[in-house]
Amino acid sequence: MKSKKATINREELKMTAKPQDDLTKAAEMIQNLAGPVLAGATFLIPHIINLSRKGYKVYEKLPHDYLQLLTGVVFCLAGGFYPALFAAVEAARIGGFDTLVNACSALSSEALTIIEASKKDDKIDKDGDGIADVNQIAGNDLIIRKTELILSKMNPEKVNEAISALYKVWLSVLAVLVVQFARVVTMSLTISEFVSKPLNKYVTPAILPAFPKEYHRWVPVVLNWIVKAFAMSIAWYIQTVVSALSSAMRGGLLVSRSLLKLANKNGWKFIPANHEETNIDEFLAYGMAALGFLFQFSMNFAVPFPFNILLFPFELAEMFLKYQVASSK
Repeated sequence: MKSKKATINREELKMTAKPQDDLTKAAEMIQNLAGPVLAGATFLIPHIINLSRKGYKVYEKLPHDYLQLLTGVVFCLAGGFYPALFAAVEAARIGGFDTLVNACSALSSEALTIIEASKKDDKIDKDGDGIADVNQIAGNDLIIRKTELILSKMNPEKVNEAISALYKVWLSVLAVLVVQFARVVTMSLTISEFVSKPLNKYVTPAILPAFPKEYHRWVPVVLNWIVKAFAMSIAWYIQTVVSALSSAMRGGLLVSRSLLKLANKNGWKFIPANHEETNIDEFLAYGMAALGFLFQFSMNFAVPFPFNILLFPFELAEMFLKYQVASSK
């Protein structure tokens, strides 16, 4: 009897020790990765920030007509590739673009300040042995050291104001997306409800014998998940078609009207600069919209290879926005 109790106690100790061992291994892995991750972030973040600032400066220097032309081409040819992302950008532009830019600028300035201080900290050699102190300490000590540096160099009020501003812009963007794409969720629920009844009546009983009895309760649940995913994909595809058509028409108008202005400025005086005085912009916009929509339709509203690899961050942003719209309901 005692041996049986001892065996049970040993088994309980093993079961208790296993999660602790897993946590210890995870902590050790994080400590080992701390140095390379900090080094990579210190190298990449300044380049990303500087590249973003240069891009924004180029954006500000572009003439309005050329910028409008470029925007129109993008909307005309790619509006259906990322419908949620384009809607989010448009909502952010209308609802707080200046606030967004100022907040990002404040956060990037703080990040550069901290990174410069971290680079100086990486060169400190207090014991004078020719090896930097950060290369002689353990991973957890490195994390503590860099955390203290960040807290001492960061301006908390500035960062708090920037994050609050970003959050307010995000809430306004999300509200616009939820209203704009509410019909997607409604349509997916309608399709799901329409398909679920015949599926549960005819398909579920037919496939139940293929599974063990202890898993029969899972069959209708999994089928329901599959139906909802299918319904959501169908609803988003229909919405993508609608978004591609509307963005192609809007982009076509932007392109045609900017071309009228540019043509007039470059000596084609027989073309009026004011689009209200002619119908040329509408006729040109019809053709541009048709070409833009047909191009997107021929690509099945997906970015072709290898551009899909280059634009993978936009794919992630699109998936995230669609998830936010679906989960908000």
